[in-house]
Amino acid sequence: MGDETGKFKLNALEVWFFLNYLRKLREMARSANFLSRQTLLESAIIFWLMSALP
Repeated sequence: MGDETGKFKLNALEVWFFLNYLRKLREMARSANFLSRQTLLESAIIFWLMSALP
C-alpha cells in the first residue's frame, strides 16, 4: 500500500509539472507567435512520453 501511495504522489507531481509546462508554452505562444498550436501539442506529447519513461 505504501508503494501505491508513493506512485500516486509521483503521478500527481508529474501532472502538476506537466500543467505548468503547458501554461509556460501557452504564455510563450501568446507573447511571440513563433509557436503554432501543433507545435504546442507535439511538445506536450514529447514531454508526457519522456516523463512516463522510468
